[in-house]
Amino acid sequence: MSKLKIELYTCGWNEEFQLPFAIEYWKRFISDETDFKVIYYDNYSTDNSLEILKQYPWITVKSFNTNGEMNEEYLTFIRNNCWKSSNADFVIVCDVDEQFYAKDIIKELKTLKEK
Repeated sequence: MSKLKIELYTCGWNEEFQLPFAIEYWKRFISDETDFKVIYYDNYSTDNSLEILKQYPWITVKSFNTNGEMNEEYLTFIRNNCWKSSNADFVIVCDVDEQFYAKDIIKELKTLKEK
């Protein structure tokens, strides 16, 4: 069986304190059995978020700008559309402080793919 392709899409702004926890969580998706990527939509962070994200080759940063305003309508648009051109087996769309949990997530996803 080929590698399980998983893409996680998330949005953030000035998340330098949350990112270490999120990245540590995301690492659980990385294995010899997976091709895992994170696509991080950044709203022009002014802290060290981008420097943190650049350390990980499996994270791609895409920028969007709401001119310093928290625009829930635009964030909803991103969440609803960011994954539509994906060819991954599974996509996960969540905020940086949200987690998708299963005891053995890779095993669970492999089982779902086989079905």
